Amino acid sequence: DFASSVRLDLNKSIYLKDEQAYLQMAVLDDGGHTICDANLKLEITPPSGGQSSVSVQRSGKCGPNNVTDVPDYFAYYQIGGVGIYQMKLTNLDNGYEITDSFEVRDYVPFEVERVGPTRIWPWTEYEMTMKIKVNQDFVGEVIEQVPESFKILDSTFYFLDSKITWNVDWKAGGTYELKYTFDA
Repeated sequence: DFASSVRLDLNKSIYLKDEQAYLQMAVLDDGGHTICDANLKLEITPPSGGQSSVSVQRSGKCGPNNVTDVPDYFAYYQIGGVGIYQMKLTNLDNGYEITDSFEVRDYVPFEVERVGPTRIWPWTEYEMTMKIKVNQDFVGEVIEQVPESFKILDSTFYFLDSKITWNVDWKAGGTYELKYTFDA
């Protein structure tokens, strides 16, 4: 059984100061069905304080339980300085809300951006792409943990015990992509 919910995804787990965050959202009703006309309020509080409302836009690609790789709702947020940013997303139609946070740093050895679905239709395959900008040389394994229920359909990596493993040899200054297709 589903509970009415909102989902909030970020394109990165850690941002650099002065970047723009791409925030992606979806809304489901009590039966787990897609809601395309929700009234959402997104508030972000930077580490320096002073909460601000961020404009949430509809993608126009939302449909009743449709298959899409575009988020139903999205927003952009211009990041300032380093620290932890708090977020609160509220569905104004029913009062349901979630909170989350993201981190901003001066430097990261790897800038990882995820490109994949915000909302899935469980009977369809989806692709996940990780774009990695490498700021220092790295030779070794990159490991992605996926839910046990996911069926992984690619064969360009090693997959065992819900872990996808790529062996990489990356050079500083390069940009690389890692991909896999999954069936939830």
